[in-house]
Amino acid sequence: MKNQILTAAATTAIVGLASVAPALAASFGTSGISFDEDTTVEFEVLQTYGAYMSDLKVYEVIDGQIAGDLGLLFGEVQAADVVDANGRPSSDPLGTAGNAVIGSPTYFTFEADKEYTLGVVNYGWWQNKETDAPRYQTVYSTSILNDNGTQRAVFDSTGGSELNGFDASMYTEGDVFGDWLNMSFDDGGNQSDLDYQDFTFRAKVKTPEPAVLLGLGVAVGGMFLTRRNKNKVS
Repeated sequence: MKNQILTAAATTAIVGLASVAPALAASFGTSGISFDEDTTVEFEVLQTYGAYMSDLKVYEVIDGQIAGDLGLLFGEVQAADVVDANGRPSSDPLGTAGNAVIGSPTYFTFEADKEYTLGVVNYGWWQNKETDAPRYQTVYSTSILNDNGTQRAVFDSTGGSELNGFDASMYTEGDVFGDWLNMSFDDGGNQSDLDYQDFTFRAKVKTPEPAVLLGLGVAVGGMFLTRRNKNKVS
């Protein structure tokens, strides 16, 4: 009977834990990134495209200004999967994870009630990122941080095709609590072609593993059983 009570209590606890709605993002889009609770987000590269050698980073924002570089999510070790002996990309400058791009997948924990932005830092294909300053301007997912407030990132989209432009105005926010959310940047190259397919990745909130939920459920069930036994004694 005790085992049945514990199993029932654990099952109830697990169902209860699984049914609790996650904290809602206060913002995840071109107006900024912030969460109501500490939230860990998983990021995966889909592809990069173009001659720049770029990094994707996280920044803290305070009072509408970049307040700190919080580190690299992932970056390119070369401008594309196929480059010549000098590092110049081929005519099809596609970069993929494990080839041109390293560090994918990765995780970042956004702290509650802080504001963040993602930024793509752009180097020339010939540069040494360990010693050289970026050759080109960094672009941010928060539009107001870019020159003239230009939108440089799309949410829930992978952008358009090379040099053809893309209507980004419909893709200004997204939900990372469900399935994967696609995101993509325009790096400002090619005379600001605004095709939004230069650095493409996806993100979602990392949820607890089933074993973790089971452990929590057993712990809650044990507490329930202990309290029940104490009540019987009293």
